[in-house]
Amino acid sequence: MSKTESKGRAQYEKAREAFTKLDMQDKAAFVMEATFSTFGEAFKDAGQQFADVIEKVSSDDFFSGFAWECGDERTEEKAADEKPSNGRKKSRSSSASKKKKKDEDAD
Repeated sequence: MSKTESKGRAQYEKAREAFTKLDMQDKAAFVMEATFSTFGEAFKDAGQQFADVIEKVSSDDFFSGFAWECGDERTEEKAADEKPSNGRKKSRSSSASKKKKKDEDAD
């Protein structure tokens, strides 16, 4: 056992002995405080590691495949080619359905 290990073990034993001398309420408070402190340190470390990773990644990496995943790969040129020459959108309803609606309205 190295000198550092024996010093650490001695501190551990001292803390353990002091813990056994505490009353139940103080033991519970100590355990809860130590638990929350440990979780806090772990979350802080994890958050810092996550922040370091995010700093290394550019926004282009996040959105590079976004359009492809949405299923629409049309370019602006293709969309412009699909537009009628008068600049208006193509009508989706047929003239027959318009006539039918007109006839229904007249009744």
